[in-house]
Amino acid sequence: KTPRIFIILVSFSMFLILLSIIGTFSILKNLSGYISGIKLFVTHCFALELLPLTILPMFRFSLPFIVAIILIFGLIRAIYKSLQKIKRNNQILRNFSKISFEESPKLKKIINEFKLANSVFFFKSDNLLYAFSSGILQPKIYLSTGLVNNLSSEELRAVILHEKYHIEHRDILKLFFILFFEDCLFFLPVYRWLSGAYRELIEKIGDDKVVSLLGDPLNFAKTLLKVVKLNSTELPVGIGLSIVDRYPVEKRIKRLINREE
Repeated sequence: KTPRIFIILVSFSMFLILLSIIGTFSILKNLSGYISGIKLFVTHCFALELLPLTILPMFRFSLPFIVAIILIFGLIRAIYKSLQKIKRNNQILRNFSKISFEESPKLKKIINEFKLANSVFFFKSDNLLYAFSSGILQPKIYLSTGLVNNLSSEELRAVILHEKYHIEHRDILKLFFILFFEDCLFFLPVYRWLSGAYRELIEKIGDDKVVSLLGDPLNFAKTLLKVVKLNSTELPVGIGLSIVDRYPVEKRIKRLINREE
C-alpha cells in the first residue's frame, strides 16, 4: 500500500502549487491595479502623515503577489533541479557496462528464482560495490560485480529482495515527486523533515518485507552492516534507492536487532 505520508505530502504540495497558479493568473489579470497601487504607496511614502495609513493596506495588497512570486520561483527551481538530476542519473547509468548473468552462477540462480531477468542490470565494476534501484518509469535493480562477488548467496538474496520491493512499489517514481516538491517548497523547512521521514519509512518497509520472507532479522542486519563496510563512497546516482541509502543505516540495523530480541 502507498504510505499515507506520501499521499499527504503530494496533496499538500499540489494544493500550494495550485494556489500559486491561481495567484499568478489573478496578478496578471489585475497587473495594472498592482502597478497603480505601488505608485500610490511610493507617493505616500514621502507624505509622513499618511504613511501609517498606507502600510497595512499595501501589505495586504502585496501579500498575494509576494507569495505567488515565491511559489513560481520554487516551481521553476524544482523543474530545473529535477531535469539536472535526470540528466546526471542517465549519464552515470550509461557508463555502466552490462554483463551476462552467466558470469555469476549464484546471481543467475536467484534471478531465476524471483523471475527478475528483465528487472536486473548486472554491470562490471570491482570498485563500486553497489546494489541500488533506479529508473522513474522503468525501474531496475542495479548490481555490481564487486558487490555480488563479496556476498554469499543468502546475503545476495536479502539485498535483491529489498531492492525488489522498491521497484515493485514504484518507490523511485514516488521519491522523484517527493524531491521535486521538496525543491519547489524550499521555503518550508518542515517539508524537508517530512521528506526525510518518508524516505526513512520506505526503507523500514523494505527491511520488514525482507524479514517477512527470510524470517531472520539478525542475519539481515549483518548483511546491511557488511554492505556498509564494503562501501566507502556514496551512491553516485541522482535518482535512486540503495540498500544502504543516506537514511542512517545504523538505525535500521539497531531496529532489526531489537526486533530479534
